[in-house]
Amino acid sequence: MRKITTSEQKNIVGSRIRQLRMARKLTQDELAARLQVNGYNFSKLTILRIELGKRLVTDIELKGLCEFFETDPNSLLGYRPDSPKEEALKDPFIRRF
Repeated sequence: MRKITTSEQKNIVGSRIRQLRMARKLTQDELAARLQVNGYNFSKLTILRIELGKRLVTDIELKGLCEFFETDPNSLLGYRPDSPKEEALKDPFIRRF
């Protein structure tokens, strides 16, 4: 098993979150404040570390981000429904495994 060093990226949603935040012309502080209003525990530092890929995103945080940005987890995780792998998962035989 390969050891992951602290310099490696710890999430794959950070760059997408940054894109969505910037598209709405929000600072990291503003995004954190709006997520807090919605009942999620975010700070500017949390947003910064997620965007830099230095911090993992919990399931509840992913839920909050999806609700705020009106998107789904697949979009944040970079799944493309038209990719061969995703097409294969639609096959009922393959889904059973």
